[in-house]
Amino acid sequence: MVIRNDSTIQGGTISNNTSNNGGGVYIDQDIGRYANLTLQGGTIYNNTAHISGGGIYNGSTFTMEGGWIFDNTAPTGKDHHSDPSATFNNNLFDPTKGSIGSRPPNWTPPGQAPAPPPVTVTINGTPVVFDQPPIVESGRTLVPLRAIFEALGATVEWEQATQTVTAVRGDVTITLRIGSNVLVRNGENIELDVPARVVNNRTLVPVRAVSESFGATVEWNQEAQTVIITE
Repeated sequence: MVIRNDSTIQGGTISNNTSNNGGGVYIDQDIGRYANLTLQGGTIYNNTAHISGGGIYNGSTFTMEGGWIFDNTAPTGKDHHSDPSATFNNNLFDPTKGSIGSRPPNWTPPGQAPAPPPVTVTINGTPVVFDQPPIVESGRTLVPLRAIFEALGATVEWEQATQTVTAVRGDVTITLRIGSNVLVRNGENIELDVPARVVNNRTLVPVRAVSESFGATVEWNQEAQTVIITE
């Protein structure tokens, strides 16, 4: 028995379905949910088949023409299309016409607010590339120190013993110690809202404070989540 036969999915979602009696969630035999399914768009996720011998999508009745399929579970395998007991088996899946096993970019489940775009930084219109993405803490954006200093044209030295970075550009020298909320510019102490800190073995510093210390102008584009630095 199946609940829906000869179905075409063009958008929206299919989720949270479970098959407990053979076959799987989408199948043309036993107890399932859909038979002769064509996916043209939308998302299929978080469906479960508990009995081995078919997985969630089985038989030669599943055709994928677009859309996304991910986070579905069968007794063996997950979002797979070759193992007979895996999620997908013996179907018409064409990997050039959709995606199995990966989520759409910036995807969030229905009912949840979408995740904000990642924070980016530009200097005079050119994006700065970081090996550790910027983070926002207490309303301040922190970025990897070496990348931002070098993008601003400063030379950087790191003193491991005191956990202190020194950056020099022209006649400006600034020093900053990990965990301290004080930046020293040419001997003058400047209090920071958030201290420099280590994330994933990278030292992150408040981008506005260090940029303005070198005389740059800093603006924040809320909609694009972008720090705009102009010199």
